[in-house]
Amino acid sequence: MREDIRETILKMKFLKITLLLAILAFALGGCATLSNGSATPVTIWLSDGTEGVCRFINEHMDQSFYVPGTVMVPRSDEDLMIVCESISGKIGQVILASEIDTAKMTTSLLLDPSGGMALIDYITDAHRYYPDMWVVPVSGRLLSIKK
Repeated sequence: MREDIRETILKMKFLKITLLLAILAFALGGCATLSNGSATPVTIWLSDGTEGVCRFINEHMDQSFYVPGTVMVPRSDEDLMIVCESISGKIGQVILASEIDTAKMTTSLLLDPSGGMALIDYITDAHRYYPDMWVVPVSGRLLSIKK
């Protein structure tokens, strides 16, 4: 009799631990902060097909990169301004809207009814993204983007 009780207790502990680990793995999978990372890739081309330099500006970044290419841009609730100059001297700029990944936000809210994961995602902007590819229209020479 005593052995049966001990075996039942061990099974219950095993089930509790297994359930806890499953819930933890599922919950962390829904947290955009962990699954999305702090940056999002943005690939840029110039409309004239040439190479150039583009300056990427948001609240977390103000850096220039050679294009065409892909840049890891810090997530932000602010729009991303991209100012470019081609090797032929043509200039252009675009503003990419910061968008909300509603699927990630919904998952965070559903998996954590207290809102803790959604709050962390909101604070870190992990639920935000920019369009992943863009062609910057360039024309004429009006300004220089050098700092």
